[in-house]
Amino acid sequence: PEVPSCPIRRGLTLTLDLALSSVNLNYFAALKRNLDLNNRSMDGHSYFLDNHRVKVFETFLQPAQVLPMHSHVPHVRYCWSAASNKHGWKDGSTSVVVDKVGDWEYRSELEHSVENVGTAPIHSLIFEFKSVFPSSYRHQHSEEQLRKLFESVVMVYDNQHTRLYEVALQPGKEVTVPKDFPHALVFNKGSAPVCFVSGSNELLTVNPRSVGFFDKGGVVVRSGGNTVLCWMELPPSSASKL
Repeated sequence: PEVPSCPIRRGLTLTLDLALSSVNLNYFAALKRNLDLNNRSMDGHSYFLDNHRVKVFETFLQPAQVLPMHSHVPHVRYCWSAASNKHGWKDGSTSVVVDKVGDWEYRSELEHSVENVGTAPIHSLIFEFKSVFPSSYRHQHSEEQLRKLFESVVMVYDNQHTRLYEVALQPGKEVTVPKDFPHALVFNKGSAPVCFVSGSNELLTVNPRSVGFFDKGGVVVRSGGNTVLCWMELPPSSASKL
């Protein structure tokens, strides 16, 4: 079978280093690790953030490495590298997917093995969803609302698990997140740190190639330079679990 995928966008070429942060503050819960991917061996999955709404982890495979048969709930995947993935399926068939830097991919529930059949490392960031939006749910993050806040807004996905946007931030400009913008996951895929501030208190800095989670609005977003945030609305805590 073919991998159910939908590459959306090819974007920035980024170096293979990753920093994900761990903080527990009034509005935020995040997990931080500093990884030097050039100087350490990494196999399979490395987990970075796991809460009641989403699990975020990295997949890193060197050429010719194989990740044995495993399963995923519905998820999206962001491609850090250009690489070739050979998927093995339960019925014995295989298929090859070629990643491009900056691609997003949505996949439904699946079970597969992965082999790196190219010459470059496979490096992905995966967001697994733990619930679905109720059928009567009113989305708090609309494209129109976000366009009032950010310079550029691109919708990547809108489905039963997430509403995902890429938004551009410019240095020196402050964005105030409305108080009715709860439970968002933010992923900084750009090159400048982004600070979330309440009054005179800096609550969290989301560094380049970092992920942060917050469950209340009313904060100010400041960027240290031109960057791109991936803004992911998730189902509320009362939503049905997968």
